[in-house]
Amino acid sequence: MRRYIRTALTSMAVLATAAAGTGVAVTPAHAAADKYCAVIVSKERDADGYSKVLSERCSTVSAADAHQKSKAVGGAAMMADTLLLQEYEHANYDTAIYNFYGAYGPCDSEGYSLRNYVTVAGRVSSMRGYNNCTQAMLGDPAGNYVYHSLPNAYVGDLMNDNVLTVRIWRG
Repeated sequence: MRRYIRTALTSMAVLATAAAGTGVAVTPAHAAADKYCAVIVSKERDADGYSKVLSERCSTVSAADAHQKSKAVGGAAMMADTLLLQEYEHANYDTAIYNFYGAYGPCDSEGYSLRNYVTVAGRVSSMRGYNNCTQAMLGDPAGNYVYHSLPNAYVGDLMNDNVLTVRIWRG
């Protein structure tokens, strides 16, 4: 069951606004034609409260190709990454477009706080959690939040093609 929370003034809304104001939630440094992306994150948080991005690469070929490129940039330390979340462009897990990997293991009760680039946020319709990532709180740019259990075949009308932030954890 999902629970909707709509509030313009929560700590995560402030973080999302701050991130947008500092240019964090913008198109990544890749060509607009790149369709698939892979991000490797740390448990450590950045100044805005999100899991630090250790490596992020995209590809026009596939999600697997983007993952290999992301691992190659990070070197040997990136070889132990763990798939945490797969975001899909369409409902019912059709077309994986953005994958998050944890460099330091699976989800625990603290989990990971993730942010999508604007170009990805406008395309997410479903998602799957892996390696103990069973719960998610999705946030849109307006400060609305929705809780979901993972996997989720459709993120709902409010969040469809509008997922800017995702907090995932073991529930």
